[in-house]
Amino acid sequence: MSHRDQASTTARQRTTHRLVPWLVLASAALGCSQSEPAGPALPASGSAEASAARVVVTSLLDDGDGTCTTLRCTLRDAIGTAPPGADVTFADKLCPRRATPATGCRILLTGGQLDIGKPLRVVGPSGYSLAVDGGLTAAAVLAIGPGASVAVSRLTISRGSANGIVNGGSLSLDGVTVSGSGSGAGNGGGISNGTGSAVTLTSSTVSGNVGSFGGGIYNANGGAVTLSGSTVSGNTGGSGAGVFNLGGTLALTNSRVTGNTALGSGGGIFNWSNGVTTLTSSTVSDNSAASDAGGIWTEGGSVTLSGTSVIRNSSGARGGGIFANGPVSLTRKSCVNNNSASSITSPDPWNPVNIFLFAFGTVTGPNCGVAQP
Repeated sequence: MSHRDQASTTARQRTTHRLVPWLVLASAALGCSQSEPAGPALPASGSAEASAARVVVTSLLDDGDGTCTTLRCTLRDAIGTAPPGADVTFADKLCPRRATPATGCRILLTGGQLDIGKPLRVVGPSGYSLAVDGGLTAAAVLAIGPGASVAVSRLTISRGSANGIVNGGSLSLDGVTVSGSGSGAGNGGGISNGTGSAVTLTSSTVSGNVGSFGGGIYNANGGAVTLSGSTVSGNTGGSGAGVFNLGGTLALTNSRVTGNTALGSGGGIFNWSNGVTTLTSSTVSDNSAASDAGGIWTEGGSVTLSGTSVIRNSSGARGGGIFANGPVSLTRKSCVNNNSASSITSPDPWNPVNIFLFAFGTVTGPNCGVAQP
């Protein structure tokens, strides 16, 4: 190689060494753009979700025009324009850091309920707490259409006039609060899950809702409701103030049903008409019913408790803990005690104050480790 060729090669190497760090820094800077939040970590490249489109909400208003731009995009327009399988996220400066719905961080719906009829992920912000608020004028805040698979995380869903959420598809809620929705006239003030539909709640709360059947959650015949690490509390209903399970499948794990009030029966849970209810490592406590079953009312279906406590519930008639007109199974040292009925409290696990057996009611397994006398 000539001296001229060697000099040319050396110059190219020096130029490359100068450019590479600058390119790395430029790429890093572009990756930290403030115009769009990073959002939750996406799966590794090569998966379907790794390349999901993202639409960013940049406005708290609800007066959308059916389009989204980088300068202005409402939640309604983001849902409407997002392609199937997309992520709908929220700008990092939409609300101040650590803002909450109580401090005004909310999207007030003025155009009615938000309908979602396609696969979609709605990912709430991480730097502040945001509510999607029906203003007690939208019939529901979110309505999931038949067959749609939707995931919602890190949001508060509040003040739907009839329901917080109506689900007709497959819905996943993670870190979501459903509160302040419903009336005494409808079913499932917080969440109404339709026939053949499925809703899964993880680390979520359903509280302060009102419904005729199911103040917190209503599960229709053939529906499936699954709770993990979640709470149903402070709801009011005619029957099944916490959860009303009408011939569906209800499964709770590491969850609580507490402080709900029924004007009829089933302060915590009402299980009826071939409904299958299973509670694992959970608690049904401090619920009340004007009639039967402060904790759990079951007829024509089955209830299985596994490592679960039904305690400190009260009824104005029979079965402070459980009113059973169907099979109840107690496993893994489940405990039904310290409940009250008609102002009579009993710590004795086999006192009928705690478990009242009606015509077809049966119990298998020991209560608080004590065999049935």
